[in-house]
Amino acid sequence: MRNIPREMADLARERGVGMTEAELLAEGFTKSEIAKHATEAAELLRAAEIARAA
Repeated sequence: MRNIPREMADLARERGVGMTEAELLAEGFTKSEIAKHATEAAELLRAAEIARAA
């Protein structure tokens, strides 16, 4: 089973920046997936940044 929030967070981390909806769509995510999982992906990315800084 896909972990869409993790995939989104990993892509943003790899690129070093947050991703726009257009970029996520280009990566193959649907608008529905983006709307449903963007908040959790942001939280995962933020948690990883905090852990890395500590």
